Amino acid sequence: MSIISESYFTITLGAIVISSAVLGFTIFRKSSNRQRTRAPTRTISHVIVYPIKGCKGVERYSASLSENGLVGDREYCIIVREPKDSKQWTTLSQNKCPKLATIAVSIPTAGSHLTVSAPNSLSCTIKGSLEGPQYDVNFWESIIRVVDQGDEASRWFSDYLGLDCRLARILPGKHRRAIESGVVSTTSLFYHTPILLLSRESIESISEAVGTPINYNRFRPNIVIKDVGFPFEEDLLSSVSSKDWTMDGSELCVRCSYPGVNQETGILDPLLVGKFRAIRNRAHIKMHPKYEKMAKDWKDNDYMVGVYMKVRPGASSKIFVGQEIIPEF
Repeated sequence: MSIISESYFTITLGAIVISSAVLGFTIFRKSSNRQRTRAPTRTISHVIVYPIKGCKGVERYSASLSENGLVGDREYCIIVREPKDSKQWTTLSQNKCPKLATIAVSIPTAGSHLTVSAPNSLSCTIKGSLEGPQYDVNFWESIIRVVDQGDEASRWFSDYLGLDCRLARILPGKHRRAIESGVVSTTSLFYHTPILLLSRESIESISEAVGTPINYNRFRPNIVIKDVGFPFEEDLLSSVSSKDWTMDGSELCVRCSYPGVNQETGILDPLLVGKFRAIRNRAHIKMHPKYEKMAKDWKDNDYMVGVYMKVRPGASSKIFVGQEIIPEF
């Protein structure tokens, strides 16, 4: 082989090797891009636990997660006698008593007790007991068993709210099945499913639409996510997952007057509720097909914000701020 031929062969071989490397890198990049498209991630920006149903939530950096939802969520409730049946107890919520929104709850890092406080009132420490008088309470067509938390705590809530009420704690081990979702709970007073999820971008969109800043706490989610593709992306979610847990969407959250309550003042703004209904009614929503079945039962004045999530069996992990999750549509 001549020197010229040998040089030509060397150059050609080198060009083939370089071309192959470039082609391989291009294929890898395209494959990686396709993978990222198939598995986009969203980020958890807030984790909120509501120790006492209807009172202020507690933001946590992390919380333990189980099939029953976030540990410590809605473990306590305030109960009153039903007007039509003095022998029957029922749970109190913000749509019946907006002033509940002004009661703050703090959880110490050690111990199981809670401390509640409210404007112009002394604080009260709740030790948290599973011993004491027990009551059957009507909660969304389910009868749950609760334990009275004593006269001191009940007197504090009665004096502040101006109601004859008792503070109670759900009795662990007494199963309750949510009527529509079929989720069984032994430790939480959730309405439909253990988790309510909402995106930060949705709140920003609502704020822009109604012309005033709206805080996510009006909608009382357990998880707020960010970096979604567009506002109300959660309406189209089938599930979300991390490496340790998966949550399946159950239903869009049909709202009442609750989000019209200012969570700082406890004052209901009916006009704001009307604006929510105008921008989030059935005609303005595109949703995942599995939610369409529920949509047939919605009334004209219903409006939806957030999605109920069911935790798949076997979950026993931590959920935390900054955690990346993968949505499925």
